[in-house]
Amino acid sequence: MVRALGFLFLAMPLWAHDLDGVLKSYQDVQLGLAKDVFTDVIKGATALKGESRLFLDKTSKEDTRRPLIEKIAVAAEKMAQIPLVDVKGMRNQIAAICDPLIVIMKKDAELKSQWDLCYCPMVKKYWVQSKKEAGLMNPYMGTEMQECGTRKRWP
Repeated sequence: MVRALGFLFLAMPLWAHDLDGVLKSYQDVQLGLAKDVFTDVIKGATALKGESRLFLDKTSKEDTRRPLIEKIAVAAEKMAQIPLVDVKGMRNQIAAICDPLIVIMKKDAELKSQWDLCYCPMVKKYWVQSKKEAGLMNPYMGTEMQECGTRKRWP
């Protein structure tokens, strides 16, 4: 029994955050838009909706992030229903996902240490991206102007 528990403990990453599933799915959407791979956007949006609902199911009603995650789930569901040919619609919808995600991240030092706050001056909107990405991956502009924008300081 002790061996099994020790193995389970070792198999669990020490850096796991309760939003990891939501963030991984968001990243799939963000990178899909930045790389103009729209099938990845739809798959990522579908996964993001599911991960957001899963988060809502397993967190207490008192968790202050719940209304923001609900907004993300609704926005992800809308994005997943956008036809592949409506690239402009997808790019517009990402802000409805990014805005509540940014509010959550502003209050979480751990997330701010792993994610950059980025700004696109062309559309005057923000997004977040993993600090592991070397260059900017702008979901609003795609491959046409993928590195348009700047990394900002978290407030």
